[in-house]
Amino acid sequence: MDHTATYSPEDNKIRIYPAYRFDKEDYLKLKAAGYIWAPRQEIFVTPRWTPGREDIALKYCGEIGDEDTSLVERSEERADRFEDYSIKRDKEATQAHDGVKAITENIPFGQPILVGHHSEKRARKDQERIQNGMSKAVKLWETSEYWTYRAAGALRHAKYKERADVRARRIKKIEAENRKYISSYTPKKPDMKIDQTPYRCPVCREYYCKDHPEAEIKIPHVYCGQSYGWVAEKNLESMKKSYARIIAHNINRLAYEKAMLGEQGALDLIAKKPRPKQLPLINYRSPEGIRAKSFGYGQDFELYEQIEMSKEEYKRIRSDNKGGLVVGGTHRVRMFIQGLGSRKVAFITDSKTHPVPEPIEREVKAPNN
Repeated sequence: MDHTATYSPEDNKIRIYPAYRFDKEDYLKLKAAGYIWAPRQEIFVTPRWTPGREDIALKYCGEIGDEDTSLVERSEERADRFEDYSIKRDKEATQAHDGVKAITENIPFGQPILVGHHSEKRARKDQERIQNGMSKAVKLWETSEYWTYRAAGALRHAKYKERADVRARRIKKIEAENRKYISSYTPKKPDMKIDQTPYRCPVCREYYCKDHPEAEIKIPHVYCGQSYGWVAEKNLESMKKSYARIIAHNINRLAYEKAMLGEQGALDLIAKKPRPKQLPLINYRSPEGIRAKSFGYGQDFELYEQIEMSKEEYKRIRSDNKGGLVVGGTHRVRMFIQGLGSRKVAFITDSKTHPVPEPIEREVKAPNN
């Protein structure tokens, strides 16, 4: 195999350097896999790494090596090409303008076209050449400015991707991508009132279908979160294998990005922030209710009714219908929603009972005389 392939972790792209021209069949395979032909560089390049694109590169090249040129070096080469384009367009614009100038020098200043004169045909032809020449010159000058702007933009983009804060965000994005893949085949306990062992009809693929006799065959499913819902248990292993290669690739990318971030001395950008300190959660009886800040409008505080219940009863309440309620800025109590949005405070009967906290005594400063 004479072709060579490289991979760059800086931009997550595979590049194939062909030793000779691919035949039509192989070219179409590369194109179908997502490879793009870059004529100036004479290489095939992918927008991003995927297992399928890696397989194609291994098929035609045998192995994938490291890319020798850095992102900044490639951007500098690209900027040089854009500068060349700009110089050429500027030169062509000047030539077009000089051609117009040569025509106008032979026409007396302010000389109109003499209708009916033998010079009318030539004068109209010169007028058309002048208009076309000026239009071409202006267009070429605009194109020259465009390529100058692209050259500067290529360098800015490379330097931007090398910034520590941008690299830190890239690391967090890769980590989030891995968590998404792992979550797709990781069973979870459903946080909803739904059968723990649903099945789908093998014919119409609907849950609990009664229209087909095959629906009596139960297919075990497991819950994999709100994003993926119920997944057939038999598919978990194949899903895990299909994502294993992508996850392993992302782990290698993370190792590279974190090493580069460490060289920049900016690992603190991805360090886990300490969890904010919570007020203590207190369980005490208050038959008259608990006064705390209101969730509604028009009043600052309201009196919340306290309901006695066991740990198990409180646990059965949906997680998005319960939480902590800050009281007096000193502690929290358990709060839950009952009925149609009515907020109550819970006292857990089979949990440790705490003494009622004392109110905060605020120091009142004497007015200055």
